[in-house]
Amino acid sequence: MFHIYRGSQYILAMLLTFLSVCPLVATTYYVDSMAGLDSNPGTSQGAPWQTIAKVNGVSLNPGDSVLLATGSVWHEQLTVTRSGSTSAPITFGAYGSKQQPILDGADQVSGWNLVSGNTYCAVFHGTAYKAYTDATYQQTGAVNRVASLDAVQATPGSLYSDGDYVYLHLSDESSPNDHTIEVSGARLYNILATSQNHLVFSGLELIRAARSGFLGNSTVDNSSGTFTNEYISLTGMTVFNWGNSFMDVGPDGGFAGIYGYGLSMSTQSPQRGWSVTKSYCGIGDVAPVLTYHVSCIDIEGTIAALIDHNTIASINSLGISASAYYNGDPCSSPTISNNDISMSQGNIRVAGCPNAIVSHNTIHDSNGYGINLDGDEDANHPEYSTNAHLLTNTITNLAPSHDGTLYNGIDCNKGSSGGTADGNIIRQVSGNSLTLEGDTFVPNTSGQPCSGWTLSNNTLDASQNLTVTGGAPGRTGPVYIRDIAIQGLKLKNNTYILNTNYANGMTYGFTNAGDLSHDLTLAAFNAVAPNGGGGASH
Repeated sequence: MFHIYRGSQYILAMLLTFLSVCPLVATTYYVDSMAGLDSNPGTSQGAPWQTIAKVNGVSLNPGDSVLLATGSVWHEQLTVTRSGSTSAPITFGAYGSKQQPILDGADQVSGWNLVSGNTYCAVFHGTAYKAYTDATYQQTGAVNRVASLDAVQATPGSLYSDGDYVYLHLSDESSPNDHTIEVSGARLYNILATSQNHLVFSGLELIRAARSGFLGNSTVDNSSGTFTNEYISLTGMTVFNWGNSFMDVGPDGGFAGIYGYGLSMSTQSPQRGWSVTKSYCGIGDVAPVLTYHVSCIDIEGTIAALIDHNTIASINSLGISASAYYNGDPCSSPTISNNDISMSQGNIRVAGCPNAIVSHNTIHDSNGYGINLDGDEDANHPEYSTNAHLLTNTITNLAPSHDGTLYNGIDCNKGSSGGTADGNIIRQVSGNSLTLEGDTFVPNTSGQPCSGWTLSNNTLDASQNLTVTGGAPGRTGPVYIRDIAIQGLKLKNNTYILNTNYANGMTYGFTNAGDLSHDLTLAAFNAVAPNGGGGASH
């Protein structure tokens, strides 16, 4: 018995040693909505699973991959409940050569019954947020929700939901039975990853979610040493028709095509390792009003996030936003680079993120500001966007935002001192080409206007700038610099092109928007500004 026991000990010790040096082999799972079966092993393209529900029920391990067949469509939410590791992330991607696999947040609804006039109803359990007509899997405008049955009956092109039925009044007054109608509301997200780390998402199409196409968030206070919602990478994604015009943003305070944020606690540290690259984000089905937590790509409370080589055309919302998370995670050192942004309501926003790099972006044929720098106005935990670097961006053809509140090419409002703007080209924007201001900030300390900036090698062409309704009359110049932003200002090798409709083309040293005594001619500006105005002019 002694020898048998010793032998067992030896075998057990050897087995434990083997397991410690030989990790589990990573598994690749395949899913095909048309050719798969959930009873299949799922580990080969010849025997794939069929449903996302099957994926959601599997305990994935670090290094595992879940590949979705191109050409497939799922009306399901992918919910990720497992983390990868530093050397072995869990990957969700695609296989095949057809159209990107689609996760669709809407469901086809039929069996419509006339209520009265041109309003019809059909069974839909839960909240219906929006609908689509004859546009299966295509980017299109949504039929949006209104607040009451009376409202939907009075409003062509609207819907109402009471939890058991959805009521629909089409814009052309026709019957929904003559169309393909899809209704969004059964799934709030296409992909949800809560408190997980080391995840990669690649080559997937996320459409028609009631809130966000992708949401990565944290419910864990990382001050205890447990870090979650970190090292999340999205690349080659397509997202459109996200959000809802009823602005039901949920407990997270916002939604986005791609949305990442942490925990609303002052003890949080910023989250590491976020990247969104080479992706397309299209129309958001949201109200076209100023809402800072509604953006095509919105990454909050991170350190060194990368948002690079994306194409944005959000129509109704901000394009890209990097910010501190409200009353929680701070933000630091985001890089927003090489993005193409058009048809949005405000284009790039950095709020409460020091050491941001915003470079080589092309912003064109859009609305609102080109690039906005701001503090994060939380009275208890204010954050600043100091030491920003705005480099070699091109900003052209910007009208005011639809609600008239956003304009200017580069717009530095407050809490953003010590920045650099170099090599930017700004033409034909609404308002002024570049502003350095210092609006009221909480707390309103003297050290946090947009002071200490270096402006060099920029082309500030105001010759075709648009006047902003409700703004200071006629102010459409190359620069708009407030008195409290002058301290430490450096100007070098800039080109100023004036707007002939603005007689005194440079606004410099004003105390408030109503102060017209500092609307200066170019000669007067050169006489008082640092380095003789720091540039040539035309």
